[in-house]
Amino acid sequence: MAEDYHAERPLFGGAIASTFPLRFQDVSNIRQVPDHQEVFADPARDESLIFELLDLKLEVADNGSATWFLQDLAREQDAEGVMIIEQSAVIEADGLRFRNIPAVVTTAVGQMTRPFTDELALDLQDVSKIRQVPDHQEVFADPTRDESLIFELLDLKLEVADNGSATWFLQDLAREQDAEEVMIIEQSAVIEADGLRFRNIPAVVTTAVGQMAISKGRQGREAQNTVRVYLANLRLKEVGTDVLITAYEPILISPLSESASAVGAGLAVPAAQSGCMPMAEVFKFAVSSFKVNDWSLFGAAAA
Repeated sequence: MAEDYHAERPLFGGAIASTFPLRFQDVSNIRQVPDHQEVFADPARDESLIFELLDLKLEVADNGSATWFLQDLAREQDAEGVMIIEQSAVIEADGLRFRNIPAVVTTAVGQMTRPFTDELALDLQDVSKIRQVPDHQEVFADPTRDESLIFELLDLKLEVADNGSATWFLQDLAREQDAEEVMIIEQSAVIEADGLRFRNIPAVVTTAVGQMAISKGRQGREAQNTVRVYLANLRLKEVGTDVLITAYEPILISPLSESASAVGAGLAVPAAQSGCMPMAEVFKFAVSSFKVNDWSLFGAAAA
């Protein structure tokens, strides 16, 4: 059995640290994680490790506190078959002190059944299996290549013209991510998606491809990676919705980036060399095969 290499990992900008296996990848490299959490996952084994900072629950006694949080977690996730296997007594963490007062620690181990969505048939894994994803998004990622594919439903931007709408959203994305060296490589004309109709009115589609330098998670500009971004905007005007399909493909990984430990620093290995479908093809297939099975998803506008 291969050795499971461990290393001390910085958390919350380095203010905290913990040691665990390197096979656990930082989920903030895939998408934004709430500031009070650090989330790591090994999609190859469907395992995850989450660090969370919460306001102190004064109403929860020290004795059995871990069990209380475990049961609370089960309720939040609508888990079934919940069983507490073991729980510890209260112990003092002598090495974790503030003003010479040690922290107190309890642990608990449980078992439960959680509802999951189906496995994705490709290398891209459903990020909702790692942590909660906003209701208006579906996020898939391949951490072994640092690639991701995101589907997003937004309120229709009436102020944005159809012509160049994908470019507008791509530039807006770059601003949100504090990207630098933003370059639009190509953009399409407006086309009608004849196979995507509501009340016999087709959606209109534009696409854009760009390149930008962005940092992962909470890392600074010194750790920026060069990334190619593919974006399609499918405009479902009759139901007041802009659909965005966005694919991220790394071009150059900074040696200071958290991604370097997973995929290596320097030029990204070509997909064909890794036996994978190129991200440009993944993007085209995702856009061309996009369909709506249930228009009631869009609420009253689709009634």
